[in-house]
Amino acid sequence: MQAPGRFVAAGQGDYLVAMLPQNFNLALGLWYFCNQSALSPAPEAVDYRPLANAILCADSERARGLMRQHVAHDSDRVRDLLFKDSA
Repeated sequence: MQAPGRFVAAGQGDYLVAMLPQNFNLALGLWYFCNQSALSPAPEAVDYRPLANAILCADSERARGLMRQHVAHDSDRVRDLLFKDSA
């Protein structure tokens, strides 16, 4: 089977299902490491009430958007911590 075919087969098989928790756990460990290694000089309070409200109102699009913003913010912070000296 050629490479594109193997890629499609992997996407429809058990490989990605098995790798998702592993990759999530690695990413979460990296996030915790960065947060413990470089504490923020001005800790930010996070207001989860809009997210909770979106969930309670069954507004999945708004809840998804709010979570994406939250994750993107934290991902940017981790990247900044990891690569701050490489610029």
